Amino acid sequence: MDNKDNITEVDANEVYNMHLSNHIKVIDIREPYEHRDITMNGTLNIPMNQLISNVDMYMKKDEIYYLLCNSGSRSYHLTKILVDNGFNVINAKGGIISIKELKRFKS
Repeated sequence: MDNKDNITEVDANEVYNMHLSNHIKVIDIREPYEHRDITMNGTLNIPMNQLISNVDMYMKKDEIYYLLCNSGSRSYHLTKILVDNGFNVINAKGGIISIKELKRFKS
């Protein structure tokens, strides 16, 4: 687990494993067309702009969320914004790309 700039990051493969065993709350912030191409079952798909615009509708400040995107870049930036606003959010470092590299999904 990495922690820099007040941002906690966990390798996306570790998030995948935790999601399978612990049913953690994972929000996939990719656009719907990206989500349709490849997905991690059981995640919520809430595109980044939609989540930012309606954060109180989707998230509670007393719960932990893991953010997932394609590479970990968008989710990193959104994690920073949400943490700065009092939410308990962890970035899935490496995103779907790193999970896919281990052949956990089929394209």
